Parts: sequence; structure tokens; C-alpha cells
Amino acid sequence: NVRIVDDRIDYSSVRSRVGSKENAHHSPNGGNVRIFNDKPDYSSVQSKVGSKDKIAHVPGGGNVRILDEKPNFASVQSKVGSKDNIRHVPNGGNVRILSERLTFKENARSKIGSLDNATHTPGGGNVVIFNEKLEFEQTAQSKVGSLDLIDHVPGGGDIVIFDEKLTFKETASPKI
Repeated sequence: NVRIVDDRIDYSSVRSRVGSKENAHHSPNGGNVRIFNDKPDYSSVQSKVGSKDKIAHVPGGGNVRILDEKPNFASVQSKVGSKDNIRHVPNGGNVRILSERLTFKENARSKIGSLDNATHTPGGGNVVIFNEKLEFEQTAQSKVGSLDLIDHVPGGGDIVIFDEKLTFKETASPKI
């Protein structure tokens, strides 16, 4: 029951819902805003702090003179007399450095007498140390009696344990 229509529909009487067609021919203007491209004139502006009062001031050096001569220190003397021995060359006195090996075998002894008993060998007294293997008899028993049931084998009773992988198949649910 489908029918294809090839007629044109007239939409000229349709109005917009918001009323936006009322200003359809509106062209926006700039309003009262004007953009200037002129540079501002700051010639009549004065400083607030009065910093332009001495604008023509050129700083001078005062009474300071800059000399380009090397100063002469020939007549200057040190304050503490450190120039009295200025030509002194240290020699080292009567010190001689020897490179001989020293021998201490004949006259050297310990200060506290620790080498008096250097040849002493400890005896050990009357203590005898045996190095024999100990043998225990067959009649030795445990103190607590824990070996009384040594031949006991634990059983599971009537329970049989199987070690198999179980597979579950989907079955249809029973109808009620």
C-alpha cells in the first residue's frame, strides 16, 4: 500500500517558530564605536614627581683625578719591619738525611718483657682427648616411647578416593 508521490509541496505560508524571519534583511552596523589611527600627543604632559627639574644635569667627577702614571713605592717602608731580612735564603741548618738501613737484632728488646717466655710451649696438663667412634647397642630405646607404633600404616577406613577428572555435560532442564 505504498504510494510514491512526485508532487511539489508549497511551503510559502510556513512561518518560523522563533520569529527569526522578521529580521532577515537586517545588516549590522558598527554602532557608536570609532577606531582612531592617530598617535597621541604627549608634548604637554608633565611628570608627577618633578623629575624633569634637572633634566639638563650632567654628572661630573667632583675632585677625583684619574692618573695614568705608575706609583713609586721605593721610599715606602713596611710597618712591622718585615723587610729587614729580605735577602735571607733558608738553608736547613745542620740536618742530614741518611739513607741507611737500621738493624735492631742485637740491642733491641721489648719494653714490657713480653718476649721472656717466647720459647714456651703449652703442655695441656693432665687432660686426655679421645678420638674414638661411639657404638650404641641394639637395646637402646626412645625415652618417650614414640617408636612403639613405628610399623603403623594409616588407613582410610571404608572411604575410596578416586583421582579422575570429572566432566559435566549440559543437560536439558527438566520440564515441570
